[in-house]
Amino acid sequence: EKISKAEKEFQGFKKQCLKDKQALEDCVSELGSFEDQYKKLSLWIHELEERIRTETLGESKQHIPEKKSEMHKVEMFLEELLAARDSFEKLCQRAQALHEDGRGDGQEVRQSNQLHTTYQNLVKVIKEKLRVCQVAVQEHQIFEEALQTTWLWLKDIQDKLSTTESTVGSKSTLEKRQQQVQEIILTKGEGEVKLNLAIGKGEQALKSSNMDGQMVIQM
Repeated sequence: EKISKAEKEFQGFKKQCLKDKQALEDCVSELGSFEDQYKKLSLWIHELEERIRTETLGESKQHIPEKKSEMHKVEMFLEELLAARDSFEKLCQRAQALHEDGRGDGQEVRQSNQLHTTYQNLVKVIKEKLRVCQVAVQEHQIFEEALQTTWLWLKDIQDKLSTTESTVGSKSTLEKRQQQVQEIILTKGEGEVKLNLAIGKGEQALKSSNMDGQMVIQM
């Protein structure tokens, strides 16, 4: 009876040991998987930060096509960044589940939260760069339109003046030319408004242009 009882207790102990062994193996596997995912996302974030620095993402350009190209590059970068949002959120959920199940030493929650914060800050930085690029494109387009409008107005005035330069003709012809000149003089205010608008929009565009672009705008 004693041997039988001891045998039964031994089998129960053995069964419990095997159960504990399986639980520990599962825990090690889960923690290892979490650590691999954490390292993978950490490396990915680091590579993105390096790309922002090396590619000078969102830098000022000279021409509208270049500005649009830069804006598109930032848009693609942001799209890539946002596509990974679920991965970071799932990592935090996974860390919380490990903590609630009593697995790990608790640093998993802290690590995942810090990484998620880094990710969110990076998203904010890229969104701001995109906003700056969009404003730069918009300001430059508005300046180009104002400048073109001013040049068209000046050309129209020059064309009108060219028809009034001659002093050859009858009295009525000369009076008609004089009237045309008077009408041109009266448009001075309109021209000043267009010119001041172009200058004002140019000053705005200066802020989002590189040195070469600023020189072109000023010219």
